[in-house]
Amino acid sequence: MPYAVIRLTWPTPWPQGAPGGPDSIGDGVRASGILLGLAALGGAVLTLGLISRRGDVFPARRPGLRGRLVPVLAAVVPAALVATVLCASSISMIMMSTRDGAGWLVAAIPAPLWGPTLGLATYAYYRRRTDHRRRTGTEPTSRSIGRPAPGARR
Repeated sequence: MPYAVIRLTWPTPWPQGAPGGPDSIGDGVRASGILLGLAALGGAVLTLGLISRRGDVFPARRPGLRGRLVPVLAAVVPAALVATVLCASSISMIMMSTRDGAGWLVAAIPAPLWGPTLGLATYAYYRRRTDHRRRTGTEPTSRSIGRPAPGARR
């Protein structure tokens, strides 16, 4: 979320973390700041779907998909790809921020933490969604997701 907030300040008169300072920001850079900020907000919402039970079933506002299970790979593949990209890009981000004396950038844009934690959340989502199949030998249903297994403690 800090990354989104920083990028969403670019169209304001007080842009934070802008390349070259506030005076060097053109309209294209301002637009990219808005798009990057909105993408980060969307990514945060989708990440919450990985760690909550709500991410297992399509919401009621989706007319063709309402109440159906989200395919496991439809969530796992994009999340794993983004986690890999974040992990790879965080190395250059750390090097760039220490070289330019902008260490605050790593604190504001926590890619070094976000990549690995997104990877862990993706793995946990995969395990949670596939454990039912391993335990029972059957596919889960939208009603069985979120309920404890028989005999399991809450």
